[in-house]
Amino acid sequence: MAENSIPVDLLNPGQVFACLGFLEAADVLCGEAEGGFDWDNNSAIKFRLSTRGDENPFEAVLGFLATEAEIRRVAPRGYIDPPPKKKKNASSETNEEDGAVSKTETANPPEGTETFVAQKADKMTLPIRFGGGNRPVIELGHWADGSGRETFKLYSGSRSADKIARDMLNGVQEPTKKQKQEGQPDALRKKGIKQLFEEDPSGLISNPFRVTPMGGSFNFDPRGAWTAIDVGYSPNTQKHTVTASPVVEFL
Repeated sequence: MAENSIPVDLLNPGQVFACLGFLEAADVLCGEAEGGFDWDNNSAIKFRLSTRGDENPFEAVLGFLATEAEIRRVAPRGYIDPPPKKKKNASSETNEEDGAVSKTETANPPEGTETFVAQKADKMTLPIRFGGGNRPVIELGHWADGSGRETFKLYSGSRSADKIARDMLNGVQEPTKKQKQEGQPDALRKKGIKQLFEEDPSGLISNPFRVTPMGGSFNFDPRGAWTAIDVGYSPNTQKHTVTASPVVEFL
């Protein structure tokens, strides 16, 4: 069996949940995964993960997300995306219409299903499925749980669950004014797991929770949020960059 470890901050709940995500993903991709936290050295706490075979499980998970994962939305059969609403806030970070369907979503209509996690399908919170090649298909929809529990929303504004997940994997691409005028491809504005893995695979594998400038997220990683002492402060208005981990957000 292969055993590897990564640094983790146990005071960051997002990192703890992401470690569990690594555990579940490694079990699917590699088999017989076992994991646990090692705090023998309080100044260098580790999350240890072992799997069947010799492959580094963190490398297997990150490599799959960066090179193979394909995201699809899930909705009840017969569901149709609603028309976009009038833009409410021109200073929005994503600069989208509230509830608008993105170009990516238009090109990838949701997959129909006979069973659904909520009583009513909401465009902004549709669950997603992701897989790739001959890999198993995983469905994520905890944010759309309609079992009767209180709604648990980890994001807001005009960003859908599908868009956030894609941004965490593929980065945020938006055209500059010049690119719009000249019809050029969109520019990469914020990096996702794909770009981080391509640029420095060994660095990301050894320390996957390091921060990087990031777009809208699920708000699992508190390093990308602000506290009560920051009341009245808006990164969007001030044009400030938020740094957190797309690996924490996705896993």
